[in-house]
Amino acid sequence: MTIETTQLGSLTSLRQRNVSTVLKVLRQHGGMTQVELAEATLLSTATISSIVRELSEKKRS
Repeated sequence: MTIETTQLGSLTSLRQRNVSTVLKVLRQHGGMTQVELAEATLLSTATISSIVRELSEKKRS
């Protein structure tokens, strides 16, 4: 396994963990703004925005 593959795997698992965290918080607290999600999850607003966009696109498909 190359360093690039290991790093990609790490980034993928980090992304999955962040998405899971966001979904868990939403299930526990219901609807929230992106700023509230960032505060509740301790993720950056940019990360939250990206996750929300990804989940919205998946919902539409």
